[in-house]
Amino acid sequence: TISLFRRLCTAWPHAICPLRQQFRMCQPIMKMANALVYNGQLSCASEKVASARLRLPPKALAPLPSWMQRALDPQRPVVLLDTDGVDGVGETGESKDGSGRRSITNPGEAKIVCMLAVALIRSCRVALDSIGIICPYRSQVRLLRSILKGQGVFPDPSRSPTDAPAASLEIDTVDKFQGKDKRVVLVGFVKGAGGHGIGNLLRDWRRINVAITRPKEKIIFAGSCQ
Repeated sequence: TISLFRRLCTAWPHAICPLRQQFRMCQPIMKMANALVYNGQLSCASEKVASARLRLPPKALAPLPSWMQRALDPQRPVVLLDTDGVDGVGETGESKDGSGRRSITNPGEAKIVCMLAVALIRSCRVALDSIGIICPYRSQVRLLRSILKGQGVFPDPSRSPTDAPAASLEIDTVDKFQGKDKRVVLVGFVKGAGGHGIGNLLRDWRRINVAITRPKEKIIFAGSCQ
């Protein structure tokens, strides 16, 4: 299908004004977006935007495993976790759901993403509504939500007035994140080595563009480099 926005751009190309200045992404994240999508055309609107970094409590990363310390280091705004060779991650599970549609999940990758989310919340004290988790498949979204509920990241707010509501931590597909931003974004690609190819969703550069331009201060990708 062709979106209404694309139809308008095709019909009136003279009315298109390319984005030059952006007020969201810090410099390293913007640099990635420039290299992958914008051909170097973007610039940060201010030095404050360019230099923004995730702020953590002192020694917040100390109790965490070394790989997680490196992944969550605020001085590394863009991180890629290559899941190739990690036990339980390389294969992507595919099955039919109740409606007969193909359901694609990667439980191993989901575990890694959820471990990072829990560390951000509990060790790094990042607010729930400052974190976004993005993945291309709805079945993986459901899996991520289920795991984090089981770990108590989504407590029942009726049990205690201090509990944060589940909706404050957003876990959704790329399309659902259109127009939103978060201080920290975790992206799981789901497709793994030995699976059934890269898939149409990950070939869509419009969706990739949305995923990589949601964060303000930090983005962590989990996926297969193969």
